[in-house]
Amino acid sequence: MMKIAPSIFLIFLALALAGCCETVQVEYDQTETYLENEPYTQEEDVTETLTYERVGNTISWQRRSGALLFNTLPQISATIIIKNTSQHDGDFSLNAIISSDDGRISVFGKRHIAAGQTAELSASSEVGHDTYKYNIDIESFEIIAPEITYTKSVTKTREVSKERIVTKQRDCKTCEEDCDQFRKL
Repeated sequence: MMKIAPSIFLIFLALALAGCCETVQVEYDQTETYLENEPYTQEEDVTETLTYERVGNTISWQRRSGALLFNTLPQISATIIIKNTSQHDGDFSLNAIISSDDGRISVFGKRHIAAGQTAELSASSEVGHDTYKYNIDIESFEIIAPEITYTKSVTKTREVSKERIVTKQRDCKTCEEDCDQFRKL
């Protein structure tokens, strides 16, 4: 009978140890990496052609007399009224071809016009005392809006890698490790 007792003792010991080893859920903190869109401001150079609109549908011409006595020549000019519809000031130009019985002449003029303002834009050239007096006409004209470059703040986004601590759970066997070290207080 003595031989049975140690076997039973071993069985009871195994059952006792098996009963003491249980699996429990424990919480632990882990660092996790994630991506986040983050806004930032950047200065950018912007190139823009200013806009305008014509006020009225006419372009007119005028001949101003010179004075031989003062050695000033007559001038022939073309004039048009425009409005700067941009948000920026700029130098607008007018090129025109004026013709008469005496031939053709190209005239050019430039004027600074503030944003939102309406102004007369003229182009002129000196001519001889006895020229451009009869049958004057504007053959063609072109208004040239300026192109400007300015710096503008622009908000953009970029992906940024960040870290955060997250609480997770895992199984812990009480007979194999100290599960209390993982439990939160």
